[in-house]
Amino acid sequence: MYPFDIDENVCGADRVLRLVIGTVLGGLGIFYFEKTLFVVLSLLLSFILLLNVVTNRCKVNEIWGLDSCHEREA
Repeated sequence: MYPFDIDENVCGADRVLRLVIGTVLGGLGIFYFEKTLFVVLSLLLSFILLLNVVTNRCKVNEIWGLDSCHEREA
């Protein structure tokens, strides 16, 4: 998928959940919140979550050692 080697760590249900939450936060930021702080925070979080969905990578998952793409082999 990428022209260089990148380990993906966001897949499956984790990716779908990020897509749903990111979309909801974006919608709330645009249509519901009136205070500037809430609008900015919700749009920022929405952008980060949707970026994770598009790239299949999450830096926080990498730091914590979480990976929803490669299941453990027993």
